[in-house]
Amino acid sequence: MFNSTIDNLGLDWFDRDRVVQRVLIFGSPIPGTSVLHWRILLNIDFSGNQRSVLLDLNKGGAESRTGILLIKSVNYSTSQSAQTSFPFGVPGGITVGRFIDLVLGLKRNRYRFDSTGSGCRYWCWVVLSDFERAGFVASGSSAFFLQAIAGLAQDNPARYPIPAPEGSFYD
Repeated sequence: MFNSTIDNLGLDWFDRDRVVQRVLIFGSPIPGTSVLHWRILLNIDFSGNQRSVLLDLNKGGAESRTGILLIKSVNYSTSQSAQTSFPFGVPGGITVGRFIDLVLGLKRNRYRFDSTGSGCRYWCWVVLSDFERAGFVASGSSAFFLQAIAGLAQDNPARYPIPAPEGSFYD
């Protein structure tokens, strides 16, 4: 399905039924800036295949603040470009499809970045909080993420701005 705020054409549909072993939130440098672009990986295989499903909210174009959620099957369990990553365990039996259905059911694909085009870290934190409320990750995961970022910000406030730039969700 592709609509104006979702691009899941790269999702292998058999991955929807695969069990998520770990959620990984990671930030990768954006060339020419001091900040990171934040994304979520739903790790489904740590064996030789290193398979995951990527949740990556991007701007809909150079002039657009409207987010487009890329949902894509990938053959890695962590990004080589990641400068910072945070793994979160998942209780057994929760499928990729349940994670995706939660994100889309809560309309987390309907997001506008702030006036500077920032807000992906905030988006990841909101989605992690949703996962926590649903019991998909441990209680306290979203607080841990914020505390860890605050610690990193002490050494590099330009890379880890506090507070995080916030976009807004819309109906």
